[in-house]
Amino acid sequence: MEFKTNDLILRTVTENDIKEIARMWEYPHETTIDKAYEALKYMEDIHSKNQ
Repeated sequence: MEFKTNDLILRTVTENDIKEIARMWEYPHETTIDKAYEALKYMEDIHSKNQ
C-alpha cells in the first residue's frame, strides 16, 4: 500500500528497507540485521491483522 502527496510518501515497509529498520528500530542504538528481520515480521503481522 502506498499514499503519495507532493511532500510525502507513506508505504508499507519491505525487506528492501531492512538496513533502515536496523538503524531505526532500537534508536539511538543500531540493532542487528536479525533483530531487524524480527521487527519486519512483527510489522507485517500487525499490518495483515489491520487490513
